[in-house]
Amino acid sequence: MPTYPTSTEIIKGSSLVKGKAYVQNVKFKDSDRTLIKGTVYDINGNPLDGVGVEVIQIDRSSIIPVLTVLGAVFSEADGVYAVSVEVKEDFEYILNIYSPLPL
Repeated sequence: MPTYPTSTEIIKGSSLVKGKAYVQNVKFKDSDRTLIKGTVYDINGNPLDGVGVEVIQIDRSSIIPVLTVLGAVFSEADGVYAVSVEVKEDFEYILNIYSPLPL
């Protein structure tokens, strides 16, 4: 089984504002796949459950960039999220991080 490079992002709770998106630009090493794994904490350092992480691929080969949503995942009770992404050399990637919805 092949192993893929990983990218770990730590997003502090102070970066998340309820109802707002936090955008994280990601640059990958040359590979066909990578695992993006991160942990989200609140401002007190406690893990956040239910934070949405959306992965968007950007193709800038034409005059108007083409954005494609590759998928979304949610953090678990321990604040951890992970998503596997197929990396294409000439594309850019954005992670949109959404604060959890109030219960």
